[in-house]
Amino acid sequence: MTSREQFEAWLRTQPHVLNVGVEQDGTYTLHEDRVAWEAWQASREAVEVQLPSLKQIDSGERYVWSDGVFNFKEDAIKAIRAAGIKVKGE
Repeated sequence: MTSREQFEAWLRTQPHVLNVGVEQDGTYTLHEDRVAWEAWQASREAVEVQLPSLKQIDSGERYVWSDGVFNFKEDAIKAIRAAGIKVKGE
């Protein structure tokens, strides 16, 4: 599902929304919907997760960090959650 599809699904759940109108050029009919879409996009663009450079040391999921060995998947999940983002499948 694209970000726009997620937005429209969320928009339809709002009590004041009777219909999600979209013009031929792709803009939303209602000013409020356009503003909400712009805010949605800005919120997604502001999300950034910084992971350090990694160097794989074996064929599994083990990597070297500057201070030793760790499991990349577990630490990546922690970094993503710390940014306030849900991890799919968790």
